[in-house]
Amino acid sequence: MQGDTLLRFEPADGHPDPEEQYAQQERQKVVAGVVRDLRPTLRNVIEIREFQEGSMKETAQRLGISLAAGKARLFHAGAALRKAPRLRAMRQGRIRRAA
Repeated sequence: MQGDTLLRFEPADGHPDPEEQYAQQERQKVVAGVVRDLRPTLRNVIEIREFQEGSMKETAQRLGISLAAGKARLFHAGAALRKAPRLRAMRQGRIRRAA
């Protein structure tokens, strides 16, 4: 079998490339900064619900508020995050590095 080449299987690397890792770290810095800038009542509900992955019931209990109040705060926190200029710029691809 002259001229035949042996095909080798090389599995794809499951890790993101260094550039993508850097971009992800920068996005995380921007999000953390924006969350840090929220007023404490909104920041606390985001931190417990999203970062510590607590249920809404657990979040409300930890904050000593009703479930309805917890849901309202989460709604207002999400609205504040959507309006944050740094996150809007990031979604539109205009941010180069974390502030």
